[in-house]
Amino acid sequence: MSQYETRFEKALFASRWLLAPFYVGLVVAVFLLIFKFFAELFHLFSHSLTLSG
Repeated sequence: MSQYETRFEKALFASRWLLAPFYVGLVVAVFLLIFKFFAELFHLFSHSLTLSG
């Protein structure tokens, strides 16, 4: 392999760390959405028991 190709591969492999903060943010956002979903589900379920119809 040429020197440029080796440098390019090393740079490309090292650049994966640029995306790491986005992945962490996406994981946090998914957990927040799951928490909000179950909170709303609990709210809906608890109020459905007191509905008069």
